[in-house]
Amino acid sequence: MPVTLEQITARLNVPELFQQNGARGGRQKGEQMEGATCPFCDDPDHFGYNSKAGLWKCRKCGESGNLVTLVSKVRKCPTGQAFKALMAEAGLTPEEVRPPKKRGRPPGTGRKAAPGGDDGKLPVSNVNAGRIYERFVELLPLTDAHRQKLQKKRGFTLTTIETFRLRSGGPHVAGILSQLADEFGESDLLDAALTITVNGRACFNDQLLEDRIIIPYLDERGAPYHIRPHKLGLERPLEPYARCLLKERPEHVILTEGEFKAIALRQWRIPAIGVPGVSSFGGKHFERSAD
Repeated sequence: MPVTLEQITARLNVPELFQQNGARGGRQKGEQMEGATCPFCDDPDHFGYNSKAGLWKCRKCGESGNLVTLVSKVRKCPTGQAFKALMAEAGLTPEEVRPPKKRGRPPGTGRKAAPGGDDGKLPVSNVNAGRIYERFVELLPLTDAHRQKLQKKRGFTLTTIETFRLRSGGPHVAGILSQLADEFGESDLLDAALTITVNGRACFNDQLLEDRIIIPYLDERGAPYHIRPHKLGLERPLEPYARCLLKERPEHVILTEGEFKAIALRQWRIPAIGVPGVSSFGGKHFERSAD
């Protein structure tokens, strides 16, 4: 099994790590540290973090995340590099827990597939893909631009954004996929369609390299079993969004057009599930949606 962020966090002195990365001072309240200096806006009283889980937020500038995003933002490095730095500080190595690496061509060596074509579709979920998706979402950041868009355009709170684990695609995903290929092996990434085969060569899935919000489909425990870049198509079978919205087994459920509308209703405690939006999906897949 690959090293997880939870394993790393358990081995680290979390308050010391925050201090080393600019979050100085603060007042301890149980596991919560409040009133520390924000490493990003230098506000002296609105930055807080959980000294056990490593989750943090500044109530002044709105920045938030986990230990990976903290180190990535402070040290201005990719999230994959930040994860490796934390792993080293915790005294962990991938070799301790990962399965033998599967042989094959490294991803990214072939030509890119055309976005949205048959080669670029993301898969139906399976157990192995779920493990990879969990790791993928764990390493992915949410950019400031996407966070602000979700807040201003969609009306989502920071809690909602974090609860539904919304993330950002873009060129930075290439580094994360390289790390996942190291941890899981090429064939596992192909099975999850994070990489695709073009002319016999493994390539990064172009859909994930676009500047789009990535929507994880979460199960009842909050673990991803499927992912979809916003406004891009799904492979068969059509997955409703999402199991986590039905964990309380409501008697009546509203069906929405688009995942974001289902999230918005849930924010107002209204049971709902969504199907991919009409503008980007329905025209091509209306009959399948109706079925």
